[in-house]
Amino acid sequence: MKKMSLVVCLAVALLAGCASHQRPDHGQPHSVILHERPLVSVKGEIISVSPEPLVFLKVERDVRIRWVLPQGLTFPDNGIVIEGQVMDPTKRGEPLRPGPEAPKVVGPINREQQEVVDCRVGADRQTFTCLNRNTKPGYYRYTIRVLKDGKLLPPYDPGIMNME
Repeated sequence: MKKMSLVVCLAVALLAGCASHQRPDHGQPHSVILHERPLVSVKGEIISVSPEPLVFLKVERDVRIRWVLPQGLTFPDNGIVIEGQVMDPTKRGEPLRPGPEAPKVVGPINREQQEVVDCRVGADRQTFTCLNRNTKPGYYRYTIRVLKDGKLLPPYDPGIMNME
């Protein structure tokens, strides 16, 4: 029984330490940094982004999102394109509310959105940034394009979720 208690105590201490792990580059929890610096990977010809979707709390305003590619991959000029805000297909003219089901919804896109703006490729072509103003809640779809050995891979369409 003492061994079991010791194991449980050690596990709790380890988990508590992991949960409060601070990234030295920003002094913010690891989970906060991930949505500002999503991980892009490519296996074969499949692009993936983690986390997916990128989730921003209401208090996180004017955040510059920075996608970084692994060595050997580059972004074209249109490497990140914000397609627009997804509208609720059941409520005419209303934005889709952010939530766990939002990434699964196929609805009309408001291309006039002004929330995720100022997207540009870096000089090294391995980084791409966009400014998320995050003044209105909603789910915003974007397209990511990557070049591998000069060849354009099939695009991927993940999302950005600004919470209420």
